[in-house]
Amino acid sequence: SAASDVYKRQTYNISKRFTFWNIVDAIALGEGELVIKYLSQSLKNNGRIEWEKIPNVMFFEKKSGKVVITKPATFSLRNYVFPDYSDYRLNSYFAPYPIISIEASRGCYWAKCTFCESTDIRFKKRNIQQLINEVEKLNKQYGFKYFSFADLAIPPASMFEFAEHIIKKKINIYWKGMIRAEKYFCKKDISILTQSGLKMIQLGIESACPKILKIINKGIDIEIVKCILQKFHNAGIWTHGYFIIGLPKEKLVNVQETLRFIKTYGQMLPSLAVNCFVLLRDSDIFRNPSKYDINITLNKEEDLRTAYFDFSKRLNISEKSAIKEQLEEIIFNHPFDYNKWRFMDINYLFLYICELGMNFFRRKESVLTAY
Repeated sequence: SAASDVYKRQTYNISKRFTFWNIVDAIALGEGELVIKYLSQSLKNNGRIEWEKIPNVMFFEKKSGKVVITKPATFSLRNYVFPDYSDYRLNSYFAPYPIISIEASRGCYWAKCTFCESTDIRFKKRNIQQLINEVEKLNKQYGFKYFSFADLAIPPASMFEFAEHIIKKKINIYWKGMIRAEKYFCKKDISILTQSGLKMIQLGIESACPKILKIINKGIDIEIVKCILQKFHNAGIWTHGYFIIGLPKEKLVNVQETLRFIKTYGQMLPSLAVNCFVLLRDSDIFRNPSKYDINITLNKEEDLRTAYFDFSKRLNISEKSAIKEQLEEIIFNHPFDYNKWRFMDINYLFLYICELGMNFFRRKESVLTAY
């Protein structure tokens, strides 16, 4: 069986590809909790799988020779069951300590970015007390100390509420997560986040050009981004920034504005990921290419890819070369040593920060002189 939102988005195309069903029994569409529950019950009661009785699945019915999609059902986060790690050999993993994923929400509470494909996933928020109980249990039962929020963006109010409970219950943990650049953070005293064990935030900035931010409907103000970078830097919290180059209608001058921002705020952006724009199948840009001045040459109905690189009106080769040179110079002179973290998974970087501190990654004067 296979399960993912990727397959859910490809429902129409997959239903027409009968050769696909020679290797796959069924596809779970979206969240998998209910599928696993009913699948387990079906096997337990009958010793065989009755796919037609399991909600949220697509399967090939041999009798009729048709692809069937069962009735939809919604999973409530109130019914969330804490994970059980008792059968895992946790010492066998290639890491000094396990980093455990948790979530305060599913979906994105903004869900309007034109380059993103998560805009059609219904946003749901967990009860924070339930989340605290989960973290407390995992901490006491298994000794887990490092937690990573899997949320597309942690709701700011949930973040502070979580921190308050962690401090109140005296749970000794370190944690990180993805946030949006909300004014909420500029208004609040974030020292409570530091006290609760927050060591890293991941911040999707994408571009420092207001014009481009408006085109991609990011819904953030670059001045708010600057405020957040300063506040989290002052609080001793590591910020990992994400940027995208080659967005629709983006010109060299717009990219250079982003590069200047990275250079200016490097002290407050210890690590960053600068990625080339990739056109995602279920994004607004893909659905309305003419609106963004791009041309996609493909058969939308037959193509099962989820990301595309072959579309027109991108930055030309000379512009890309200029950007590459400028970015390399910025990274070369960055106050934090790029060579120490560039090959690290974000979770391992988080672990290093927790154990060795931010200064481990800071360039020494002698290193800069040697270059």
